[in-house]
Amino acid sequence: MQAVIFADRHGDELAPLCDKQCPALLRIATRPVLHHTIEDLVAVGVSEIVLVVSHNSFEIEKYFERGTMVGVNIRYLLSRGQENPRELLKRHACLLRTPFLAVRGDVLRDISLEQFLQEAVLSDADVIDATLEGRPVGVSLVRQWPAGLQSLAWPMRGDISPQAKGIELPGGQVYMLDTLQSFHAAALSAVDSSTRDYAPGHEIETGLRAGRQSRVTASNRINGSVVIGENCHVRQSVLLEGPCIIEDRCYLDRDVHISNSVVLQDTYIGEGLSITNAIVIGDTLIRVDRDTRLTITE
Repeated sequence: MQAVIFADRHGDELAPLCDKQCPALLRIATRPVLHHTIEDLVAVGVSEIVLVVSHNSFEIEKYFERGTMVGVNIRYLLSRGQENPRELLKRHACLLRTPFLAVRGDVLRDISLEQFLQEAVLSDADVIDATLEGRPVGVSLVRQWPAGLQSLAWPMRGDISPQAKGIELPGGQVYMLDTLQSFHAAALSAVDSSTRDYAPGHEIETGLRAGRQSRVTASNRINGSVVIGENCHVRQSVLLEGPCIIEDRCYLDRDVHISNSVVLQDTYIGEGLSITNAIVIGDTLIRVDRDTRLTITE
């Protein structure tokens, strides 16, 4: 089956996280959200992907190349950025093979795509949208083309198009990643997920997972689920209270205490700092519960 993935959001609403990358490359448990999306599609039989990208196309192509690493064949399609999906695909209809899946690649979903497809193939509608609590989740099965794809346009309005049929998928979780709070919740939810394993690396003990060449011990973790990326250095006196994520190439110095937080890659946390309910990127600390930002200098 073919899938068309839209990864052409600008990401202005996620500054400073998307100052140098697009939302589709935001890391959830040490891997880009787009990586998780593609893995879900491969699991239901997708073998060919048309990947819609915009101004961050170089970074996406550098990561995924032609799709070998994720087990698919990827073809890139350049967008002006957040274009209307129907209008964009009308110009490139020769690339489409119905039926195909149309998916937003910058939204994190924990839903059963297999269940959706099983029910969608029984419908005679031109477009079938996956929904949660009546709202589209950025996944559509397109049986006939051309067809309306309003539910995939960004920003997502929350309504299915009049020509589409919705299929409800109860019990799932969807994070639109349209606010810093949504990203924070999505990242920590992935660490605590009981339905799927988002995080790579090896398990040091139950609840503590670390990537290659990272220095961390079981004594660093107080409780909860903790994920450490690759090439991280965590001093022995550091205390980690889950859920929390420390991304690749981070250094946590003496007597640091981190809880319910996401520390993005290439970040240094200085001695004695206590961080909670936050996103840390470089020298910027964002308290998501207070909607405040601090610049930390040594």
